[in-house]
Amino acid sequence: MSLTFSAGPLSGHPPETVNYRIEGPAHKLLMHEFPRRVRAVFGGQTVVDTTRAVLLHETGLPPQVYVPTDDIRAARDAQVPLGRKMGTGWDVAYAALFLASDEARFITGAILPVDGGMSAGVG
Repeated sequence: MSLTFSAGPLSGHPPETVNYRIEGPAHKLLMHEFPRRVRAVFGGQTVVDTTRAVLLHETGLPPQVYVPTDDIRAARDAQVPLGRKMGTGWDVAYAALFLASDEARFITGAILPVDGGMSAGVG
């Protein structure tokens, strides 16, 4: 049974022949803890692994699972071989600054991955 579509209790027009009554606006929201672990893999990499997800039911829409941003960052950071956090735009900017400096005047045609060692093929 869907809570938010057709005859569900949170739909815009719930059926008249039910043994409950929900008073309130036509557009309703219900959010509760998701009872299962959520793990998402993208491109062979785990990008989310959490047991703290919440499930949102909204009138006329399919249920949505939301996960804490911290759990997404933690899973991403754990994949960096250097054992630190994932890089930022500043890391790329500093690499570009180095390549534009006099210290890099003899470097030509090089590929400089700024990825914390992820492209090094560890393992």
